[in-house]
Amino acid sequence: MSTRVGLIVPHEYKLLSIAAILEVFETANKLSGDFSNIPDKDNGQMIRAAASERANKKEAAKNEWNKSEPAPNTKSNTEKLFNEWIKE
Repeated sequence: MSTRVGLIVPHEYKLLSIAAILEVFETANKLSGDFSNIPDKDNGQMIRAAASERANKKEAAKNEWNKSEPAPNTKSNTEKLFNEWIKE
């Protein structure tokens, strides 16, 4: 049994890789006739949701960082050590 596949390629269109084309055919075969197995979210929607969640976490971390205060003795201790070193 042989299967023939035809592709329509418009003018100045960049051809997809064979792997991408096979992925499209596999997805179409999975969905053919039975639409009950369509996922709620596609990969693009899942990636977008994950990116949004990362952005929210990044913003929350930035806000928490901005609320924090530097250690109070860092500068004064460094100056003391430097001044003692200069005196020697």
